[in-house]
Amino acid sequence: MRLKLSHKGLILVAIPLIFELGFVATLYQMLNETEREVQREARARAISKELNKLHSLMTQQAAGISGYGLIGTFSMAQRYHHASELIPEVFKELKQLVAGNKEEERKVDDLEAFLNSAVSDFRTVKKMIDSGEQASARSYLNSMRSKIPMLAAKFDTLALEERKIEDLSPKLQAKSREKTKQLLLAGVVLNIIIAISLAVYFNRGTARRLNVLMDNTYRLASGLPLNPRLPGGDEIAHLDKVFNEMAVALKVAAEKEHAVLENLQQSEKRVRTIVETMPTGLIIINKEGAIESINPATERMFAYDIEVLSGLPVQKLFPKEAASGLEDVLQKLLTKGRNHILELEAAKADGESFPVEVSVNEFEAFEEARFMLVILDISERREVERIKQEFVSMVSHELRSPLTSVQGFLSLLAEDIYGELNAQGQKSVALAERSVTRLIKLINDLLDIDKLEAGRLRMNYKQCDMDQIVERAFDAVHNLAQIENIKLEKTGTSAQLIADPDRLVQVLVNLLSNAIKYSPHNSKITVDTSVNKSLTEVKVIDRGAGIPEKYHQSIFERFEQVNTPDRVQKGGSGLGLAICKAIVEQHGGQLGLMSEEGKGSTFWFKLPESPPGYDDLEDEDDDDDDNEEKNA
Repeated sequence: MRLKLSHKGLILVAIPLIFELGFVATLYQMLNETEREVQREARARAISKELNKLHSLMTQQAAGISGYGLIGTFSMAQRYHHASELIPEVFKELKQLVAGNKEEERKVDDLEAFLNSAVSDFRTVKKMIDSGEQASARSYLNSMRSKIPMLAAKFDTLALEERKIEDLSPKLQAKSREKTKQLLLAGVVLNIIIAISLAVYFNRGTARRLNVLMDNTYRLASGLPLNPRLPGGDEIAHLDKVFNEMAVALKVAAEKEHAVLENLQQSEKRVRTIVETMPTGLIIINKEGAIESINPATERMFAYDIEVLSGLPVQKLFPKEAASGLEDVLQKLLTKGRNHILELEAAKADGESFPVEVSVNEFEAFEEARFMLVILDISERREVERIKQEFVSMVSHELRSPLTSVQGFLSLLAEDIYGELNAQGQKSVALAERSVTRLIKLINDLLDIDKLEAGRLRMNYKQCDMDQIVERAFDAVHNLAQIENIKLEKTGTSAQLIADPDRLVQVLVNLLSNAIKYSPHNSKITVDTSVNKSLTEVKVIDRGAGIPEKYHQSIFERFEQVNTPDRVQKGGSGLGLAICKAIVEQHGGQLGLMSEEGKGSTFWFKLPESPPGYDDLEDEDDDDDDNEEKNA
């Protein structure tokens, strides 16, 4: 039978422990017997002491009453009374000592009854003496002498038994102590024998099996085959099984590692091929900005050989940025380039500059930080943007200017400058004027969207009052609201913030125009302003038909409109809300909508106290002013 190590350990502990428990229990019993014997001896001594005290008190009582009868002195009477008072207390103590021993309790009760009879006789004698019957008292005392042998016999009966206990108890205690010593010695010897026997029995097999394990470790390290597996179900056999399984697993892992290394080499080859054939430039730099490696696309882009660029600072590739002195190029790349795309001016080996987009990603290599620069030549894109900008400028000049002239001419016709028109003519001129106005607004919206997307819509930030902005927006849509008989009201608190007031007026005019367009006649539109912490919130609340929930997100996209039956009649390009959203977001704010069909709509936007990066913008403006002064 192969026991587990835990079972062997349990046996090694349990057997000596059981023996120890039996040994301790025996010792405890013997000690209790010795203790009881000591208590019995002490009790016998106490009983003897109380009997002696009782005998002395009886003698004092008899002497006192006899002396009082013969001499008649008060001190003899007092001695009698003192002994009489103490006798009950002695009996009380004596009864407590013999409690539990029926035979001794009976003898004490018998002695107490006899002594109470004697005490009663002494009281009778004292009464005779107090009455002057001295002769009768002496005669009564003489008659009491016959009770003295009986009293002595009762005292001797109790005292003799207690003296036996006192004489026998020390011998019993000595015998018990000797037995305890012998038991202790025998227990220690036997415990040692049991422990050594168990240890030898279990360790002999365990040591041999552990040697097999040790030999297996040497064999595994040397690459030799392992010993046959150990039989049994104990922990050593389990460990040997695990060890053999580990050896097999290591062999499989080594084979897999070899396969993984081959795959890594193939993967590295593929990655290298991708890096070398990718059309964008790739530069690896360290944290000091020194170039460590580049791909062939970078060589072609900058017209440098890899041997020339290796070890050079990355600032060398962006000389115009470094010459501007506005900000260290490396610092700009490592801070603003992370998770963002920077547009920089790069230079080729011959000094020719060209625009690039740069993004930076950090990674760990050789326990140090490295940075990967992905560079894209955007010269063609810039050229496309230039052509697009020229086209937009052409559209602005070739379409907006004539349309403005047509709009002015139609206004003059409507005012009867060229002669009075009939009703049909007035209606046709009004229709044409609305169409021209819609076209001009569409062109303006397209130009704004183009500028916003290209980041060329410059914001003129300044300290402004939101109440004044709302009033300007009200003035702009006053005539439109008057035509529809719609009341405009302003509620809330005043708010001060840094923003572009003209662009915010543009946002509010667009939101109010939409609200007027889709509100019923004789209704009311409310503009509410509130300030919560550092955010200013403006709500445009109408009482129109509301907007279905499915349009709540798409309505802010370009050319998106709510699909309603009167959409064609109401008109609109679908660009207004997209422009509003872009303007608000450029201020660092949010634009949103709360609406429910049949219950009106609430368009809101929230703006911070100042747009993000406002301090940097001020610095750039100062730098632009300085550059303009230098150029001047």
